[in-house]
Amino acid sequence: ATYNLNDSNYKVVKGEFTVNVKRIVTTISVNDLSGLTYKANTTYTITATATNAGEAKPVITVNGSETYSIGNAGTYNVVVSVEESAHYTAATLEYEIVIAKANPTTDFTKVNTAVWNTKLSAITLPTGYAWVNPDTVLSTVGNGQTFAATFTPSDTANYNTITSSFTVNVEKATATITAN
Repeated sequence: ATYNLNDSNYKVVKGEFTVNVKRIVTTISVNDLSGLTYKANTTYTITATATNAGEAKPVITVNGSETYSIGNAGTYNVVVSVEESAHYTAATLEYEIVIAKANPTTDFTKVNTAVWNTKLSAITLPTGYAWVNPDTVLSTVGNGQTFAATFTPSDTANYNTITSSFTVNVEKATATITAN
């Protein structure tokens, strides 16, 4: 390149030089999907935006598959990438999305009745429930006694197992008299 300065104070110099033009740096941003908990029939969509990427579009992969939606509880490894082009740099963003298991909602308020000196295992619980200590003997007569039971949901991939209290009213046993 030749530059001519129309100023008598400067000497004209001719020469060759190289100009290195750097590519524009591409940046990636994604929507915030932190603090998620599983919700039935809900999907979460991953969106990404690339700034200074020219015509290149972000490619999203989740656990190695190209997808944009997730929904079940679990940990998802997300990679967002933009290919380089003549004027823009390549960019990659890797991060993790965690969808926590939900606590199931149960609506069981029935008060159970049992007879003194029987085991908790003799009391039938709703489907999915089991006594924490099924061999506990009901040794005190009285109403409003609480005992722990564990609920295991049918969908353990998305829901936690929880422990609840059940109320048991313990009645006096009927004496049986046998004559010889």
